[in-house]
Amino acid sequence: MVRESIEQWKSLGVNRLSVGIQSLNDDELQWMNRSHTVKQAIQSLETAREFGFTNFSIDLIYGSEKKTLSQWQQELEWVNSIGVNHLSCYALTIEENTPFGKWAKSNKIKTPPDEHAEAQFLYLSKWATQNHWEHYEISNLSKVGHRAIHNSNYWAGQPYLGIGPSAHSFSGHSRRWNISNNALYIHGIQNSTPTFTEEILSKKDIVNEFLLTQLRLTKGVNIQEINLLYPGFEELKRPVIEKLIRNFQIMDHNGHWSIPSDVRFLTDTITVELMVEEI
Repeated sequence: MVRESIEQWKSLGVNRLSVGIQSLNDDELQWMNRSHTVKQAIQSLETAREFGFTNFSIDLIYGSEKKTLSQWQQELEWVNSIGVNHLSCYALTIEENTPFGKWAKSNKIKTPPDEHAEAQFLYLSKWATQNHWEHYEISNLSKVGHRAIHNSNYWAGQPYLGIGPSAHSFSGHSRRWNISNNALYIHGIQNSTPTFTEEILSKKDIVNEFLLTQLRLTKGVNIQEINLLYPGFEELKRPVIEKLIRNFQIMDHNGHWSIPSDVRFLTDTITVELMVEEI
């Protein structure tokens, strides 16, 4: 972030900045193909504070072969020291058809075992409890009163509008994603031609996405809401729910099914078991 941009954002009324720190290790940043350095990332926070910004969220990545548990612990202690009020922590994922995917396939990079990222996630949960952070969503933590408003609406299944290249929108029954190419997006706006691709969601998609987003939250899935969305869901999935409860992978508490903190790293696997195949 440069001073001129920060000053303009402040003058426009922007009151919260999300800063992609990613790592406090320059070697890891370079390995992840990031264009900034640790010094530049920290300087951007300091510069924003000079212009009166006090509400920050920062992003960190864990689980890479370049990050040890000790380094992860040090990064989280740094978070406590700088006075931010929101934190997003994402496990590094290796996807096909990406540079990382190609490097992993050719053995140019190592793919750590799942236990490597899991140990760092479990430490994150423990650290959050000890340092008064709300781990309210699997990848997001906040100080009291500073949950991400936009993302919270997304996880709650509320409609949202995405503006700009690559932005996504959701109406409740359809999803749009904008053209990623800047020039093509601008050309479409100027010439009133479509700038997005749209997908109409089936009932099955809506139910499964509701499960996918709600189970990421500490409070979990509202049982009454899922039964209203899909009448008969609880009866249909009762054997699976009872098995997950016996295995301490789901809790039935205050009208919600939620995932205990010590197995939240397995959220995706647990969610798949609850998804419906046909409606």
